[in-house]
Amino acid sequence: MPRRPPTLTVLAINKFNRRPGELRDGLVKGFGLRVTPQSSKCFDFVYTSPVTKKRRRYWIGPIMGKVGAGELEAARVEGMRLRQMVREGQCPCNERDAAKAKHAIEVQEAEACLFSAVVADYAKQHLKGLKSGIPKLAMIDRELIPHWGSRHIAEITDSDIKRRILAVKDTGKSESARVLGEIIRALFNWAMDQPEYRLTGRSPCATIKIAKLVGKKIARTRVLSEIEIRALWRAAEWLGYPYGKLVQALLLTALRRNEAARAEWREFDLAAGLWIVPASRMKGAAVSHVVPLTPDIIALLQSLPRIGDGRFLLVGSTGGAIGGFSPFKEKLDARVRIELQTIAEERGEDPSQVAVEPFTLHDIRRTVRTQLSALAVPVHICERILAHVQTGVIAIYDQHRYTAEKKAALELWHHRLRSIINPPPDNVVSLKNRA
Repeated sequence: MPRRPPTLTVLAINKFNRRPGELRDGLVKGFGLRVTPQSSKCFDFVYTSPVTKKRRRYWIGPIMGKVGAGELEAARVEGMRLRQMVREGQCPCNERDAAKAKHAIEVQEAEACLFSAVVADYAKQHLKGLKSGIPKLAMIDRELIPHWGSRHIAEITDSDIKRRILAVKDTGKSESARVLGEIIRALFNWAMDQPEYRLTGRSPCATIKIAKLVGKKIARTRVLSEIEIRALWRAAEWLGYPYGKLVQALLLTALRRNEAARAEWREFDLAAGLWIVPASRMKGAAVSHVVPLTPDIIALLQSLPRIGDGRFLLVGSTGGAIGGFSPFKEKLDARVRIELQTIAEERGEDPSQVAVEPFTLHDIRRTVRTQLSALAVPVHICERILAHVQTGVIAIYDQHRYTAEKKAALELWHHRLRSIINPPPDNVVSLKNRA
């Protein structure tokens, strides 16, 4: 009959240095101390698995420095628990491995429900198919990810959402705050329909009234004066490539910001004199938009360098199309102020009295539209230059592209734009005005 080992003690454990080697406990069968070839000490439990009938070793925990009585007792209690499992026909190692696998799955599921992971899924499954997907994702990355990225989406409350919307509003960007609120609502509505996120109850956006939070939407009517147009063009020349060229392109074409900013060289047919913007890049359009290439637009194109892989007209610091418009707009605004002060001096006025009314890049589009009307361009041609979606019977029956008419209208506007940028001297009287 094998001799029973002595009861494991603190003194025996601290003195035992044989490597590799082990001490078994006389109180709990299978429980003991194991010293590895690297001199690491660890409490363990050795047993014959009732499932596989093979010898198994279950590591209870490492010993760091001198062991105390409390540490030994806690390890022995764990050994008793493991011994009882074996008596009941369970394999502790199998149970441990199953628990680890379950924990790994839970961690993986939890990581998949982090706001940043949900946004990545949303971008891939939903935003990727939208024309407005890129600017929406940019706003999410800028306004939400830094604050919510590492949080579980179920933890985000209506109070969190209100704070983010109001934070944007407090910067003086009420319309951006409104857009952000709409983006958040759409994101959560989508997430609520995805079972893998396990969102229950109502969306946190359900009780949020964006109009009440931000204020009623007021249609903008801001139109730049001719002096402001002149200052804007000069500021764009000072900024240079790529953002200054973007401003000049907007003044020449009346396109929306992103429609011009993400333009690709392959969209241009120089032989035919056309810029064909695909429908996928146009807001609300089911067909492509044709911009006739006037001499002024061609001159702008010829001034652009070919950078990177040669795909985009206006290349940003990352090698793709330009983005991150807020820092550029701040520089533009500051330069416009300087140019307006310079113009005031040229006119013999006090530059310190110059007041700059805030404007957006979209106001350029409204300004061009107003100038076209002032030049007596027919309304239906103006609307087609702006690529506004036609409705009713006109959209059904009138499929003419009006390319020649649009080109004539743009050339008329560009002639007027040149006279605004470089006005004739005060001592020169135009024949038209004299007549």
